[in-house]
Amino acid sequence: MCSLSEPAVDTVTVYPERLLVYHSGTGKTVFIGCLKLTTIFLFIFSTLVLAPAYIQAPEKDWFMISAGQ
Repeated sequence: MCSLSEPAVDTVTVYPERLLVYHSGTGKTVFIGCLKLTTIFLFIFSTLVLAPAYIQAPEKDWFMISAGQ
C-alpha cells in the first residue's frame, strides 16, 4: 500500500468574504487617481483650446511648419 498523504475529506478551506490581494495604500491610490484626472483635463484643454488657437494663428503658416520651413 502506498503511503501518500491525502487531504482529509472534512477539511474545508474558507476564504474571507473580502480577500485583499493587493494593498498599495491610500496615498498611492489618491495620487494615481489625481494623475489620471489631470491627464484627462490636459487632453481636453489642449484639444479644445490650444489646437484651435494654433490652427487659427494668422502669423504662422501651420501647414509649412512640418516641412521645416
